[in-house]
Amino acid sequence: RRLTLAAQDIIAGEKIINIFAMILLCVSVFSAVSIILILQQTMKQSEELDLFESDRMYCDAAISDLMNGSDYLTYEVWQYSVDANPVHMKNFWYEVEVNRSRDRAVQKLIHEKLTEQERSHVFRAKSYSDNLIAGETWAMRLVAESVSLPSSKMSPKVRSVKLNESEISMSPQEKRSLAQSYLMGPS
Repeated sequence: RRLTLAAQDIIAGEKIINIFAMILLCVSVFSAVSIILILQQTMKQSEELDLFESDRMYCDAAISDLMNGSDYLTYEVWQYSVDANPVHMKNFWYEVEVNRSRDRAVQKLIHEKLTEQERSHVFRAKSYSDNLIAGETWAMRLVAESVSLPSSKMSPKVRSVKLNESEISMSPQEKRSLAQSYLMGPS
């Protein structure tokens, strides 16, 4: 009888050990699955951050291209107002009509995942840059007139600008000073 009780105790102990082992196995499997899911989520977030950073860098480069294109135009028209070298006029219009770096930058930006507000800012920046061209063209015409540049050597857009009577009657120095004042401000 004692042997039977001891055997029953051993069997009961083995059952407890088996139950405990099953519980440990379930906890281990649950932990492993949880770790795998957490790692997958972390990798997905890391990929999303990488994509976001790549998009941000792409947009920064396009914005920089837009600003550089606009700054280049400003530089060329300023140079033309200072030295009246027609090369600057040609460079200006080559950028506007052929190279079109500002337009390409805007195209890059509008094909990105921009919000409506960001898209509006892009178009506003391009519009501001475009609006400057009309005044810069008028200033180029004044400078061209101040040095008696033949209209055949002017860009077609500059040639098409018509000066008013008071501008036509100005001296060459007054025309150039007016153009420089417009472009660079009074100082």
